[in-house]
Amino acid sequence: MKKKIFIFFSVLLSILLFDRFFCMENRLLGVWEYNGGSYFGDPIAYNQDFILNKNKIKFIRNKSEDNPVLEKEIYLIGCYFNGLLLYDDNLDKTSFYIKL
Repeated sequence: MKKKIFIFFSVLLSILLFDRFFCMENRLLGVWEYNGGSYFGDPIAYNQDFILNKNKIKFIRNKSEDNPVLEKEIYLIGCYFNGLLLYDDNLDKTSFYIKL
């Protein structure tokens, strides 16, 4: 029984790591609309407003005069089911964007 559980979690971890390193960038393509949390601009788009750098997103333009994010790096939590989750460790806040 323990061996089956170990195999299950090993396969699950392998799938998640494969997805993270090889498929996540393709899902980031498109335009994202702000839905809640920290504000990094609305709308934002991959290769226009931000780029992916390993597990961080680096903003390359200033989208908001109230909350400037020029050259700011935040963590990418995930991009699943047309939702983009980001975490800003400086503000200790999460933001949520949905795909248009």
